[in-house]
Amino acid sequence: MDMRSLLWGLTVLCLIFAPAAVSCGGDDKGGTITVTGTITYIELEGGFYGIIADGGEKYFPLNLDQQYQVNGLKVRVEGKIRKDVMTTTMWGTPLEILKTERL
Repeated sequence: MDMRSLLWGLTVLCLIFAPAAVSCGGDDKGGTITVTGTITYIELEGGFYGIIADGGEKYFPLNLDQQYQVNGLKVRVEGKIRKDVMTTTMWGTPLEILKTERL
């Protein structure tokens, strides 16, 4: 198999599977979720804050207020899962925060 055939095959695969990897719209319920968990500093991609829920789920907060950017802080957040957003962190589910409460 020559390089041109290989590149053509990879291009076709990308076109087939790309729509499955990108979803538009909010969460499946169209509403908000409430998550109780811990703010955690993640040392990837230059560092960022994530939320690890008590159940182990990982959320990437899109708009975490600076006052809550404290490693180890227990919080309850209300927000919307954003399936229409792609991030460079490749960590957690993007979450648009609507309300944050310290616990």
